[in-house]
Amino acid sequence: MINEHIPDEYTRMRVIVKNPTVDRLLEAVMSLPEGLVPEYWFQLEPRPKSKRIYLAESKAVFDQKATISSGGFFNHKKIWITHGDFRIEETRENSNFFTNDLGVGSNINNCRDEEDIGALLRVHDHLIRAFDTYYACAIPYRALEQIVKARARALETDPPFEMFALDPEQFTDQPFNYAEAKHSFPMMGWITYLSQECIDDYALDMDRIRAVAQKVEEVGPTKSAGMLFRIQFHEGRDDWQETLPAITQMCLEADQHRYKLGEYRERPPEERSVDGWHTWLLPDEWWKS
Repeated sequence: MINEHIPDEYTRMRVIVKNPTVDRLLEAVMSLPEGLVPEYWFQLEPRPKSKRIYLAESKAVFDQKATISSGGFFNHKKIWITHGDFRIEETRENSNFFTNDLGVGSNINNCRDEEDIGALLRVHDHLIRAFDTYYACAIPYRALEQIVKARARALETDPPFEMFALDPEQFTDQPFNYAEAKHSFPMMGWITYLSQECIDDYALDMDRIRAVAQKVEEVGPTKSAGMLFRIQFHEGRDDWQETLPAITQMCLEADQHRYKLGEYRERPPEERSVDGWHTWLLPDEWWKS
């Protein structure tokens, strides 16, 4: 949901991963470059010091991974990392559907300094490369706001999408987990990472993306989502206006490839992208699997 009170300089940084475990999360966070490793982990506000788990005490951190697995925040003097439910082990067949994303943000008000923005991007990039990443994006909030509103307007006039009884802006905002990202195209913006799986899911035209973007690079193969591409659409964070129309149009076209229940039921088994789709697409059936 769009929030008009968010400052113009805010940049949303999100990472959607597959096959998540809390061990992998802790390894990724604790292997951040020197000077960027968070000081401690906490769960929710208010955060009394007695509830903090300090990363310098590495043995204590892994001993408390059951607590950390339920979601919380890693705090650094300049940066925070938020995460949702990360499984202790991959014990369920579809365990990659039961996790939220990773988010990165600044503890510094009016984060306009290039050094501070660079630190955020380094943390974001490190987390992306440490996981089996399906999608990630760093996008200025005002650019995201414009794209979400355009997608919401299209959604309101498209009858096939009436089955999704959600606020249009909420539905076209970035998804919070892999399962949501499989039926709602996440977003493209300033610095976007797309796996081959995501590209195939939404019939994205990489030649067209290369024509719009300033730079496209192959990051390398992921564990299960295919090749990962890093796409930079414009040089600086605040240079988004020029590429916005083309990015918005590509997002609108990707929305036409959103998975819908009727299409899923009609597809032969070998074309169904995810086993047990009904367990999360239909809320009434969620807990019956």
